Amino acid sequence: MIHIITFVLTLQICTDQIDDQSMKYVFYLHGKIVEDQGLAAYSDQHGKYQYQAIINTLAAEGVKVLSEVRPKNTQIAAYAQKVADQITGLLRKGVAPDDITVIGASKGALIAMQISTLLKNKHLNYVFIAGSFDGVKQYYNFDLHGNILGFYEKSDPIAGQSYHSLIDGSHGVNKFKEVELNTNLGHGIVFKPLKEWVEPTKAWIK
Repeated sequence: MIHIITFVLTLQICTDQIDDQSMKYVFYLHGKIVEDQGLAAYSDQHGKYQYQAIINTLAAEGVKVLSEVRPKNTQIAAYAQKVADQITGLLRKGVAPDDITVIGASKGALIAMQISTLLKNKHLNYVFIAGSFDGVKQYYNFDLHGNILGFYEKSDPIAGQSYHSLIDGSHGVNKFKEVELNTNLGHGIVFKPLKEWVEPTKAWIK
């Protein structure tokens, strides 16, 4: 059975809604434009942010996708703590850490990195999409943990950098794989469920 849970206001999820400890649980954290504009988010350069299509594409049999539209000006540290608490609830209910994946796109990737830093669990799974840029280590004190899959687009002027500097400065990375995309879509890779990042992500979830 395919499970999709989309939350519009608050992410009050895990401890009350776990009906199967054998499920895969996926947290999807969207980019900042959805914070600013909501579900109808649209960029003149990249088009519509296909939020629901991304969630629908990530869903699969045995996978529960958990997501919400964050409010404007969400603080990275506070929101990361909120999701980290939800993940802790899953773990306490008996869900295995390698059955939990946090996927973050753009600002969502920074939140996912902070979650990884907070939880310090080497067996949780993370996917970062367009989350590395010049100076990221100056602005954020990330210490990544877990199994990490990172995507960056070579033509992206905003976040088109390798994750190696972040990985090298961290202490709890169990597995790391990086994929350089060459779609010529720039930062637009986070706006739609491109097979170039969706297919490897689905494999990472499993």
